[in-house]
Amino acid sequence: MTSTSTQTLGTLDTTRRLREQSTATKVLAVLFGTLVLTASSHVSVPMVPVPMTMQTLAVTLVGGAWLAAMVGVQKAIAVGVAPFVLGGVLKSVLGAALLKAIDSGTRKAAHR
Repeated sequence: MTSTSTQTLGTLDTTRRLREQSTATKVLAVLFGTLVLTASSHVSVPMVPVPMTMQTLAVTLVGGAWLAAMVGVQKAIAVGVAPFVLGGVLKSVLGAALLKAIDSGTRKAAHR
């Protein structure tokens, strides 16, 4: 079986799982996700120069929970988390280095 065939079967299985859920379960899942996103928008993280809310984390958690429910936890980690870890770490390191460079540059300018 080719990887394309395996992916198609996996998609069909996921679609079947979603269709098997009751309407009430789907509605409750949407309402819960909306509630989590709404609540997370009220939590502010003081970042410089622009503060951010916790909505990015909430979207990640809600999406991860949905993916795990559809394809299983191990597959969700393999296709929904692992491919993005390196990029996330790299962006964090570059962001921290940039903030440090900006901070040291402004301190030098203030001492002149």
